Amino acid sequence: MYITAHAVVGACTAVACRSLGMPNVVALAASLASHAVLDRVPHHDYKTWPAAIADLAAAAASVYVLAAATILPSIPLWYLGGMVGVLPDLEIVLKHWERVGYSRLRFPSHSGLISHPQIALVPGVSSQIVVVLAVVLLTMQMPVDML
Repeated sequence: MYITAHAVVGACTAVACRSLGMPNVVALAASLASHAVLDRVPHHDYKTWPAAIADLAAAAASVYVLAAATILPSIPLWYLGGMVGVLPDLEIVLKHWERVGYSRLRFPSHSGLISHPQIALVPGVSSQIVVVLAVVLLTMQMPVDML
């Protein structure tokens, strides 16, 4: 999955969990778990640094827009949830950065413990758009006082 998908779904997951009365630590753990769930959806992953940098910028902008669209008390949780949702992909960056010497992937969907199905560009991006939009729409359906 692209960073934007992980960031947006991680942010929405944290805010939705918190709005249901779960403590922040549980909400953030759910954001982390959302990464593995998203990686199970057949999707496309890019393979270049320029694409990763553009995706990181899109992720930051997307979470900013979501946070700005809600009431102020939940803004830090939007950002934290988004960052935690992306956190497992840091090991992918470290693996591709040869000077670090990080070679063994540990996150379950990266190590092969949980499958991580890859598909072609158009259907792979389409699947991400559908999933992200569904999660955002579900999150935004929550009563405003809960967000």
